[in-house]
Amino acid sequence: MGEKQFWDIIRVACQGEWIVLAPDGEDDTSWDEFRWFRPLMVELKKLPPKDIAYFQFWFDEKIDALYTWDLWGAMRLLTGSESDNRFSFFRAWLVCMGKEVYEAALADPDTLADVIDPRREQDYTSGFCSPELNAWNELGLTTKDFDEVYDTFGTRRRPQITGEEWPSDITSTMLRQRYPRLALLLGVVDDESAEASQE
Repeated sequence: MGEKQFWDIIRVACQGEWIVLAPDGEDDTSWDEFRWFRPLMVELKKLPPKDIAYFQFWFDEKIDALYTWDLWGAMRLLTGSESDNRFSFFRAWLVCMGKEVYEAALADPDTLADVIDPRREQDYTSGFCSPELNAWNELGLTTKDFDEVYDTFGTRRRPQITGEEWPSDITSTMLRQRYPRLALLLGVVDDESAEASQE
């Protein structure tokens, strides 16, 4: 499987939709599957088993490339979270947004202002970290077989986060300076302005 086929599958299955929280009364798991996870698995199950594992290889490579402090800061601004798990989910979501959005955000995270909708409640799901393995298992194949095929593509090394690390005391002013378009879209104000409005 080449990179073009990888992105073609993402485009067909995910269609650039934001993952939204389930409406009141709806089951979270079924809602997530309806939005992205299940369509992606349907596409993957059409592939030969080796290509399913290769899709995972590409997926991991793309997620690892997003392991930067710049994108961590964007995730922090969007979610208010500093969780490593949330950052993993965020990067998986970003891959599923498609090649154009992915490459733009990799070059400049502030371009995410072009794709988010601040009027909608948003969340990320852990399901998109392993759609390939789930598709593999649904075909009646074992995880051990999956690992053996995956290993033929090369050894995945734990990525090291790159870029300039954020300080422990991140402020709204810092985030606004780094992501002016996102901050404006989300209504984030400078710390001084927030303090003044409370007086």
